[in-house]
Amino acid sequence: KTLFLLRRRSLTHTHYAFYHTQPGLLFSGIVLYQGRTLVACSPLLNMSFATGIGGDATRTLTPKRTVVTAFSSTPPSAAARGVDDVYEEGSWVLCVASSAASLQQKGVVSCALSDGVIRTYDETTLQEIHSIPGQFHQRGTVSDLCHTTTSGGDHGASPLVVSSCTDGVVRIFDLRSSATSSAAIQFQLPKNGEQALSVSFGYDGTLAAVGGGKGHIHFFDVRGSSLLGSYVDAHTEEVTKVRFQPTTTGTSSTTTSLLVSASEDGLACIHDTSQPTEELALRSVMNIQSPLRDVGFFGPSLEGLYCLTGSETMSVWHHDSAQRICNYFGTDLRTHLSTAMASSPSSTSTTTTTTTTT
Repeated sequence: KTLFLLRRRSLTHTHYAFYHTQPGLLFSGIVLYQGRTLVACSPLLNMSFATGIGGDATRTLTPKRTVVTAFSSTPPSAAARGVDDVYEEGSWVLCVASSAASLQQKGVVSCALSDGVIRTYDETTLQEIHSIPGQFHQRGTVSDLCHTTTSGGDHGASPLVVSSCTDGVVRIFDLRSSATSSAAIQFQLPKNGEQALSVSFGYDGTLAAVGGGKGHIHFFDVRGSSLLGSYVDAHTEEVTKVRFQPTTTGTSSTTTSLLVSASEDGLACIHDTSQPTEELALRSVMNIQSPLRDVGFFGPSLEGLYCLTGSETMSVWHHDSAQRICNYFGTDLRTHLSTAMASSPSSTSTTTTTTTTT
């Protein structure tokens, strides 16, 4: 009847979960206890702790049923004998961003890796078309990616990939430039030591919203790399995700003035950034009751909001009324999705594609 507290430190957050030692009792989809052995854990990190059962020996939890994604044509070396050795090789995929195709440019997918490199692939052929070396992110870890284009009309407009980093810097790179000796544009968050955890672009790519590690949302004029202002009252903990509401008219993709922010404090807030003050800008607040990792708009008129939490739950909301529509699968979302993928007729080809190219 013992409760263990497992502490998992990721690249930007620390997570906690309680587990019961009674055989077969599952508090979370992350760890299973069977008899005297813990047999499954988070696929991200290994954890060690004293079991306190039948002695004080330390047991190591190892990843289970996890696909290792590699961006190299070279397979894992023969020296990798165990699961732990395989995980030490290669780079981790930290975040992914896609840009839809238009008449002016093709669709691309960009991936940030744990070694600081950002690689961009053609959405159709999955061939690498651009690479940004890891030297730009040596002082931190890439926390978010997004795409935008230069302003000033379609003529001469260039596709850009934007990274936010835990060193507090947002960097903008031109995908048409082969020279990667410096970022095209970069700006630093105003508070010393504040991490940049998420970035999103609105107003035709001229305004950047950045979620900070001190609970603030900062707005920058991209054309002059100048700080325009900050929202400081909506959240009390790290702002893990910011996203402008997209809207598509014809072949040109733009955004509305609505911005959603998600935080470790469990709140998702909708802001109308066209308003002159933060108080007037706040449209609605949704209490998800769990630290948030990702949010996004959906629906015919983008009136819906999906919310993903650190405890692997998902809920959907009507953001204008702040009413929850549905909770999906409780804390068993990962298991449900894995089962659905395994039972899909195309699961074999999908898994192959994911392993080798995603």
